[in-house]
Amino acid sequence: MKEPPQAERYVKDGITHATRALELDPSNAEALAIKVALQGMSIRFEPSLAMSLGPELESSMGRALGMAPKNPRVHFIDALNTLHKPEFVGGGARQGPAQVRRDDRALRRGKRRRQHRPALGSLRTRCCGPDRAP
Repeated sequence: MKEPPQAERYVKDGITHATRALELDPSNAEALAIKVALQGMSIRFEPSLAMSLGPELESSMGRALGMAPKNPRVHFIDALNTLHKPEFVGGGARQGPAQVRRDDRALRRGKRRRQHRPALGSLRTRCCGPDRAP
């Protein structure tokens, strides 16, 4: 499948923004995970980078997971990366969804309340008012 002509520009722009976010806050695990994901996408535009960039991206994602081991967004980005990696390096359609389920179970065991998910009821109340909330 051919990528849209602006896709490469969006990926490069995203990497620039993620890099800037990391300059402002080096402990931002989400920014690091997003940068890793975008750099992984950039391999589609320059396949010759795969062998040199791949191991570096694995290491960086490991750092992001270490910085925020209970952050579901970092785990989800990691699972998406796994889904889009070739099977011969441990990715693919079988590994990605399995990783999402495994991470989800681990995250649910590790916390008692949903700190990263908004309460839908209270969101509806704020948007619609208490009398109109479904």
